[in-house]
Amino acid sequence: LLAAAGFAERMGKHRFATGWRNQARMLRDNWQRRNRSGAADAKASTARFTPADPPAAGRSQLDRQPTSYRPASEKAPMAAQVTDAHLALRQGRPDAVWASLRQLWNQQASPGLYTWDRPRPAATDVADGWQYVRGWHNQSVVSPDYETAALLLLLQQDMLAYLDDDAAEPTVVIGAGIPNDWIPQSMTVSNLALPGGSIDWRWDGQTMRVTLHGPSRRIRLGPAFPESTDISTTRDDRAGDAPSRVS
Repeated sequence: LLAAAGFAERMGKHRFATGWRNQARMLRDNWQRRNRSGAADAKASTARFTPADPPAAGRSQLDRQPTSYRPASEKAPMAAQVTDAHLALRQGRPDAVWASLRQLWNQQASPGLYTWDRPRPAATDVADGWQYVRGWHNQSVVSPDYETAALLLLLQQDMLAYLDDDAAEPTVVIGAGIPNDWIPQSMTVSNLALPGGSIDWRWDGQTMRVTLHGPSRRIRLGPAFPESTDISTTRDDRAGDAPSRVS
């Protein structure tokens, strides 16, 4: 419930976030009250936790810029490779991002199915291990690994547009992962999610046309776009519910 509330906050769904956080607090209080009353079936140790504070505006460690970029080793954990690629993206290094991306694509557990695996934990808190069976009954790995797939999808979305919270004012960086050889052709991205809203952008080879759904934000283009590029920005307060589209 707390994780759901945090996700809702990032999506701007504050009413849902408040409701789920209240449910978590009620569940905690009921659990602790039941154990204090000495219920016969309360044989486990009493669990105590404190609801997490509302999430900060940034994406925690993914927004931190390192002092220097070091390419990830192919043997490094995949989540670490994706984190390194995120940091390279925020340093304006699309070439390094694409190198990591191709490396990760080549490490798929089932090529072409957008699936990865990871070693199964040596020490686990589950008794029988069935929770790790997700379609491939391989006792040595967790497959598919949802975390890797989610992090990689977030990276590819950020390559199209991401919110830079470290800037002097909230800034959307468009096309930070776009390579130079894509610039001569037209590109369109619609309904790409941002915290509290979404963004549409269209590039015709000369002008960048942007539509912001939600809060007003400053726009900055990725390093592949010419410095003299004209940017046309409009704002629409209505939040779009259509799925993201890229062409």
